[in-house]
Amino acid sequence: MNRSTSSLLAALTLSAITFPASASADEKAAAMRLGRMKAMSCAACHGMDGKGVSREGVMVAPPYADSELVKRSPEGLALIILKGIQRESETYSTAMGSMAPVYDDRSLAAVMTWIRNQFGGHEDVITAEQVAAWREKHAARTEPVTHAEISELVDAAP
Repeated sequence: MNRSTSSLLAALTLSAITFPASASADEKAAAMRLGRMKAMSCAACHGMDGKGVSREGVMVAPPYADSELVKRSPEGLALIILKGIQRESETYSTAMGSMAPVYDDRSLAAVMTWIRNQFGGHEDVITAEQVAAWREKHAARTEPVTHAEISELVDAAP
């Protein structure tokens, strides 16, 4: 494991940003509606069914459904969306660029809430405050994350 991977893993593991104990039903419903609408831009590669999109027999991007990242690591999911992820093999046809300019904190929280509830077996609500904290924490990072960094993060998640 290289130094940047170790540093990233340590930082993500040691920072426990807690989830709200319970959002009201209205707050959750609003987040789910906004998240589904905003996630339309994600569907071009990940599919609205969460199974990923295949073009000419090659997956464009990984599925959300049954993803350990979606199930176990909200900060890792935020990090990928905010910074992008490198294309390191032929498994997927593209890399993912940073979506940080596309989503404000509220919109990204809603998208993550929708993805985690729809495909990750969660019923929690990601808040704009959590996204703002993750955005600030990783502000200095300019490069997309690697698959190895994300795998380590998922492995370290509860």
